[in-house]
Amino acid sequence: MELMSVEETASYLKIHPEVVRRWLREGKLKGIKVGGVWRIDKNVLDEMLRENRIK
Repeated sequence: MELMSVEETASYLKIHPEVVRRWLREGKLKGIKVGGVWRIDKNVLDEMLRENRIK
């Protein structure tokens, strides 16, 4: 499991970090909070991209 920060995820998806935060709040993107900071599993993110669940 490779956990990415909101900023790393935003860079990976080429979007603004606030969009990532909004998707996390809305449940469009799966993540976990570690010490109050969002972390996103890169494998889950890649799977969501393959399934076109993230546009």
